[in-house]
Amino acid sequence: MKRTIRFRVAFGLALGGLLAAPPAAAQPVPAQTLASALADGKPWGFRVPDGKTGTFIFHKDGTGQMTSGSFNLKIKWRVDGERFCIAMGLLLGTKCLSANHIRGGYQTLESGKNAFTFTRQDAAAR
Repeated sequence: MKRTIRFRVAFGLALGGLLAAPPAAAQPVPAQTLASALADGKPWGFRVPDGKTGTFIFHKDGTGQMTSGSFNLKIKWRVDGERFCIAMGLLLGTKCLSANHIRGGYQTLESGKNAFTFTRQDAAAR
């Protein structure tokens, strides 16, 4: 009986520790690794913090396209040190981003704040 009680107490403490543990830290992605992953010529779905969605296509030559609703824009991208920069013209400017790997894609940050969440477009439709 004592053994059963000790086991239950130990199990409860272990389970409580697991439930109280903070989530795993985000996995930072070097800018060059992000560029290699994104620039495959296939569509990446995106979502921004205000809920807007759309599609980016990044080409290996540093060009690409952004589409959101009826909005269609040619873009340019580059790696600038540890940041992945997307030039979207005069209206939207240039966003230089760091990134973390998330399930199904990448969460980008601009000045420490969430920017684009990229997920593979065909996977998002499933």
